[in-house]
Amino acid sequence: LALDPPRDDNYKVFLHVIKGWDEKWAGADGNPVTHDGRTSTWEAGQVYVDERLLDIPGEIPPDNYELELGWFSDTTGERLNIVAGDGHIIDNWVMLHRIFVDDNPYE
Repeated sequence: LALDPPRDDNYKVFLHVIKGWDEKWAGADGNPVTHDGRTSTWEAGQVYVDERLLDIPGEIPPDNYELELGWFSDTTGERLNIVAGDGHIIDNWVMLHRIFVDDNPYE
């Protein structure tokens, strides 16, 4: 749900498969909703649905990983902060889900 979309810039979505703070194994960054989606044209109160496909590389070791999600400026590349209801900054990404990569998923 778009609450108060900023008009000064367009923002892109990032979705990454990560292990810890320094290992990024896959990513799907880009415009939200459509290939040429522009958040500066979004209307408050509208629901926008964004779907992303992640290609997990074959050489990824079996282990637990996290899916991180967030937004960044199309102009500067700077990530947007996630702000709690009381106004304090939580971080600039959210952990969407934990996944387990198996070494042989067909067994």
